[in-house]
Amino acid sequence: MELLWPWKRPTFNINFFNNMKTHNGNKGALPSGDNTIILGDFNGHHPSWDYECDAADEVGNRLAEWLDREDWLPLNTGESTHTSYRSGCNTAPDVACCSRTLARRTSWSVGPDLGSDHLPMLLTVRSTPAAQRTRRKAKWAFQKADWVAFRADCEDALCRAVPQRATAQELTTRFTEAVMSASRRHIPRGARPDAKPWALDPELQQAVSDRQEARRQIRADDPASKERWIAAKRRAADVERSATQTHFRTFVEDNLNQPASLGRVTKILKKWEGAGDEHQPGQAMRVGGRLLVTDREKAQAFCATYAHVSRQVRSAKVDRACKRRLQELRTPRCLACENRRTGCCSEFTEDELVQQLRHLQQKKAPGPDGVSNEHLQHLGPIARRALLELINASWMEGAVPREWRRARIVPIPKAGKDRRDVGSYRPIALTSHLSKLVERLVLGRLRHIVERDRLVPAEQVGFHAGRSVEDSIGRLVQQVQDGWNLPKSRSKRAADGTTAQKYVLLAFDFARAYDTVDHRLLRVRLMEMGVPRCLYNWTWQFLRDRRATVEYQSATSGERVFRAGLPQGSVLSPALFLLWAAPLAAELQRAPGTTAFFYADDTAALCAGNDIQVARQRAQQAADTLAQWAQANKMTVAGQKTQALVLSQWPRDAANCSVKVAGETVTAGDQLKLLGAGLYTNQVD
Repeated sequence: MELLWPWKRPTFNINFFNNMKTHNGNKGALPSGDNTIILGDFNGHHPSWDYECDAADEVGNRLAEWLDREDWLPLNTGESTHTSYRSGCNTAPDVACCSRTLARRTSWSVGPDLGSDHLPMLLTVRSTPAAQRTRRKAKWAFQKADWVAFRADCEDALCRAVPQRATAQELTTRFTEAVMSASRRHIPRGARPDAKPWALDPELQQAVSDRQEARRQIRADDPASKERWIAAKRRAADVERSATQTHFRTFVEDNLNQPASLGRVTKILKKWEGAGDEHQPGQAMRVGGRLLVTDREKAQAFCATYAHVSRQVRSAKVDRACKRRLQELRTPRCLACENRRTGCCSEFTEDELVQQLRHLQQKKAPGPDGVSNEHLQHLGPIARRALLELINASWMEGAVPREWRRARIVPIPKAGKDRRDVGSYRPIALTSHLSKLVERLVLGRLRHIVERDRLVPAEQVGFHAGRSVEDSIGRLVQQVQDGWNLPKSRSKRAADGTTAQKYVLLAFDFARAYDTVDHRLLRVRLMEMGVPRCLYNWTWQFLRDRRATVEYQSATSGERVFRAGLPQGSVLSPALFLLWAAPLAAELQRAPGTTAFFYADDTAALCAGNDIQVARQRAQQAADTLAQWAQANKMTVAGQKTQALVLSQWPRDAANCSVKVAGETVTAGDQLKLLGAGLYTNQVD
């Protein structure tokens, strides 16, 4: 904290500010740092800090102008600090001022009479650890962009001839540089420390300008100037209040009034209540017994944690079998197109590109390359052809540019979790928008193949057109009710499935399912399913050598390699996971009386039997089958998170029913959460 006590004698002239020396002997400026407080007898009067002042004097105006220019605030409440010996008037020539940031935690008051004509000023500063300055990332102001000039610059830069043997990497670099160069010239970019979207309202901007001008025009010999300034202040406050209300109403109606915005609404309400989920600046974190204080240390810890989860797990037996299977399935030609690049393996057309460009979402954070969907949607015909050329170069070569395999990870705190724990944050990966556009084109081809060849089992309802969670829940409830409606057993030797059934429902949980998918095993899976060689070769290159950094507050970690897992935030990842997990449905349903239910990585097994012992044995068999499949595919079943529920017309069947899952004993409870829906035990005797 830096404190300065200047004093200006009443007889000094107006050059007081110019004659005052500050740091390093420089003249003509007062210190204006965020940790500086200036307080003293300026012998200047202004309505901003003196309620008794009707008209500001020259010193007061000079000081007020300096405060306005430096974005500082007077801390005085307006109470008088001086009583004149001559006239007995109460005035406030003493001023305390500081930056807006420091003013938020500083309070001002008048001290007791110490026998002087001046009363002491008391300042209370709430101290905190030295906060690291958070630098907001600069964003493109697309609403202010000159799109006509941007499009013209891109057309001019990309119309030049391209070398005949230019690689996909070279074409991507050329395209990205042209787009970013045009953006820097024609799209404003910046970051406000306290963003106020309503501040761009034209009426508010004019009112603020009028208020500032009225303040500059205040003269001691012109009482009307003070009235004009006060009136301008009141009008600016009224206009700002109206603008904020209008902006908030529009924000709620257009953005929050959507079914998918429930989480955003919850976050806003928490902020209003002072219970936000954000990590507090300066709050330490602990990782493995090590205390992390700086943002750089925290970013490095996040990156190391995420890279460790997506490491390549070695298993000699599985790796040998995978290598042998790869050699058996490897073929020099694509069985779908005979290496002629026809059908699903052909080049992408301009119609496909335009269709995908039309469906790109705006206002999405860009990846490391800086290219946004707004850039891509405002390209001219020449730039669009250059974009299609580089996409087809990547597709035909089976080579993925390095920018498309890079990500910026931003940790977002989970609700209700300890902010000091690295595991309490959800990683959000920001990848290249250009890469996502290409992924959408590839995904269209892949979906056609999946639906044509029925590569995904009917039990899987995740990320499938025309299927939903309600289908699985409805099928499960109907199956249980049908089983209960069968006649009661009158013989211990009744055929299986002919009498009233009893069920054990297991809801399994994979530990970080997407993040641990082995790339080589996935490649084998795609080859076994008959996915065209051209497609799985491009996918293999897309997954190789993926690297990411973590951005936390104002710091960025070093780059690390992610050798396993499906890229978080990737358009292709959900479809690839469905193909990866497709064989599991058949494995689970090999056991008699077992029905599988899937929604992406959420897996459940409903095991039926004429009596509860048979149902429990089949549930144990399903759990063992799942654990064996997970081990063979280098995945981990979270036994402690697995749930069990007995569905029977006899409540006594739920007593002492337990299943062992991945070494953990799972006891049946009275409720179970499946695919976002709550299921409860039936209490009917």
